[in-house]
Amino acid sequence: MPPDIPAAKRAGLPVDLERLTAEGDGWLSGEERYALKMHGVCAQGQPGVFMIRVRTSGVLDADAARGLGLLVRILAVRHA
Repeated sequence: MPPDIPAAKRAGLPVDLERLTAEGDGWLSGEERYALKMHGVCAQGQPGVFMIRVRTSGVLDADAARGLGLLVRILAVRHA
């Protein structure tokens, strides 16, 4: 059964992120996967690997780039 896209948009992000971090994405329903994608988080082909999209309005100044880099380093260490 395909995900109910309008319902997923209305529901916001009903995903347990702590469980997603601990267990990976095997338990996600189609609607939950779509909700994550709508918020810029896309599951990849490798188990437990996600792509995060960041919107920048077309411009990313040096301070914002450094802040984004810091966030990436923190998350990489936290989940290594």
